[in-house]
Amino acid sequence: MERKLLLACQRNDRNAQRKIYEKMAGRLYAVCRRYLKNDEDIEEVLADSFYKIFTKIGQLQNPETFEAWARKIAVNECLQNQ
Repeated sequence: MERKLLLACQRNDRNAQRKIYEKMAGRLYAVCRRYLKNDEDIEEVLADSFYKIFTKIGQLQNPETFEAWARKIAVNECLQNQ
């Protein structure tokens, strides 16, 4: 993920958030699908995951690890929802 895009997202730039969502939604949906079978549950967990990603992105210390960090958030949200 581009460092510039992540920095803009940390400043609550809605366009940056939209771009990150567009890049990551498919990948995180696939991660959620491994844990949950119901499409409604998957979509709810995905929305919760992105909310957490965007509210906690300031805690991300290394932008190179963004994708792994985002996947970890999605997995944890799935496990809490089971």
